[in-house]
Amino acid sequence: MTQFVLRDDDANATTPPARLERAYAPLLDAGFAINLSVIPDVALDTLAPDGARERFLCAAQERHLQKITLTSQHELSQWIRRHPTQLVPLVHGLTHSRVREGTEFGALSAVEAGDRMDRGKSILEAALGAPVEGFVAPWDAMSRGAITAALSRFRVLSTSWLDRAKLAPKHWPAHYAERLRRRETLELDRCRVLRHRGGPIGPSLDPSLVSSTLDRLSSGADVCVVVLHHWMFWESDAPHPVVRALAKALARRRVAPMTSPIAA
Repeated sequence: MTQFVLRDDDANATTPPARLERAYAPLLDAGFAINLSVIPDVALDTLAPDGARERFLCAAQERHLQKITLTSQHELSQWIRRHPTQLVPLVHGLTHSRVREGTEFGALSAVEAGDRMDRGKSILEAALGAPVEGFVAPWDAMSRGAITAALSRFRVLSTSWLDRAKLAPKHWPAHYAERLRRRETLELDRCRVLRHRGGPIGPSLDPSLVSSTLDRLSSGADVCVVVLHHWMFWESDAPHPVVRALAKALARRRVAPMTSPIAA
């Protein structure tokens, strides 16, 4: 039976936990664990492809700052610590800025990527008072060096397409075996890599198609990572119909976090 994993991207020190909690209330009320991919040291000047300010940035009053580092005193950190079995954190880069060639980790050497990963992991663990075992690169963009750095630092790496050319030759057999069956999970060294098949579950999706979309995303897979972005769903005062439909569809499926809860 396929294991489903909920991955939410882009929470950061500017994120109001009340809005995030309201957006995902159907999932949280149903008891599902959500892997929160958290930006440790969020840059406030990052722009979306259309040139507008990234929608996950909420600190309009702090725009004079270049970035905000997550600490144990931030509301987001306290909210995660209050719900340790349901909110399971992942390191989402360092700043989520476009460092080189339009991404944070898509064109870095192993040394450069490793330094950013170490700093991000240190900040997030200090803010939460617990180890953080998983990594997600902003925009899922990773160079060969970034992949090498992540495999040596984390127990779990969540990403999308994994190009064999970016892997060391010793990893090619595992990559080939996974691609042969499209299982979407493989073990590289001591790291479990979880691939996803895109993020079609958003506010524009017809709620009646959520269940069939999950079937398509999980067909033949051992693990199905459902990628979400809370800021797409939080404009309304009530949970979005797509999130309600997702909670209903997952009730018939096996859902588990990709890493251990911080309370473990």
